[in-house]
Amino acid sequence: MVLNHLKKQFIPLLLIFTVLFIGACSTRSTDDPEVSLTDDGFKSVELINMTIEWRVTQDTKLEVVATAPTSGWIGIGFSPTGARMSGANIIMGYIDDSGNLQIEDRYGSSSTNHSKDSQDDLTNTSGSETSGSTTIKFTIPLNSGDSNDRPLTEGAAFTIMAAYGDSGEDNYTAQHNSSKRIRQSIGAL
Repeated sequence: MVLNHLKKQFIPLLLIFTVLFIGACSTRSTDDPEVSLTDDGFKSVELINMTIEWRVTQDTKLEVVATAPTSGWIGIGFSPTGARMSGANIIMGYIDDSGNLQIEDRYGSSSTNHSKDSQDDLTNTSGSETSGSTTIKFTIPLNSGDSNDRPLTEGAAFTIMAAYGDSGEDNYTAQHNSSKRIRQSIGAL
């Protein structure tokens, strides 16, 4: 009789524990964003309402497309070596009042600042601004040999930084607020 009473109490608890355990295991961590594959071969991730797409080309370059909900600047950084943006290879761009892309190769000169890189490694640059959304496209070498750039290795995990400014902030110095920036580890390049 005591055994039957224990079974009646134990079985519901076991079922509850099982459901909670399975639910916890299937929840996607914010440390592991979902990376999808686009029809044209780009890997794609959405971070802070920005869509970032990338693919490695046959000539060992990284092709990137970034879109953010702003008519201001967009910044993408790769492989910071220290706190925040320190040591990262940073690309920033915006569409100016004449409709032209302004884009610069920069680097994280400290944890809270970036500077223009003396070696511009950007190629195949383009961009657009439509309905309050800005897109920049560019290609960089996986290993530029530039002392301000960290080499990227195809197939290896990497850290990406993404940020964007408020609409109308068409420059490289306007600060972003905390809801418009992220530093995130991503799976294989």
